[in-house]
Amino acid sequence: MSLHKSSQALSKTNDEYSITTYTGELTQENVVRNFARIKACFPAISPEFYKILLERLKEKGFSDERLSDSVNNLIDNFQYPNPTLANILSFDNRVKILDYNQVCTLIGKHEATFNDFSKVYINEKMFYVRKSEKEFYKIPDRL
Repeated sequence: MSLHKSSQALSKTNDEYSITTYTGELTQENVVRNFARIKACFPAISPEFYKILLERLKEKGFSDERLSDSVNNLIDNFQYPNPTLANILSFDNRVKILDYNQVCTLIGKHEATFNDFSKVYINEKMFYVRKSEKEFYKIPDRL
């Protein structure tokens, strides 16, 4: 049973665009497994925490892989008594997406060539991503 399909929504921070590298669905089985792992490591967390966390995971478009990576990161790196929702929800792996002017600026500075980039269409608008990242993260031509 799938809770929802994740999205690769375009984010803009200042003048930089990015998309998450995570795709796929968030399934009930994976949520149960990862919530059990969190509970085992942080037994004092209240049941309400998990209810709100699930709501936020769906709203933020988490996939199974992103949730598992986030929980692994939490277990490996968290140092205080109990984590917050933000410790889990803020975890992401993003790829920088460039518009035409940004690519031209890099080329003008001799930091790249057009051959370094592939086109990616997001909501029918054209962007560019480094070919190496597109191949590594299996980013489709259209999102």
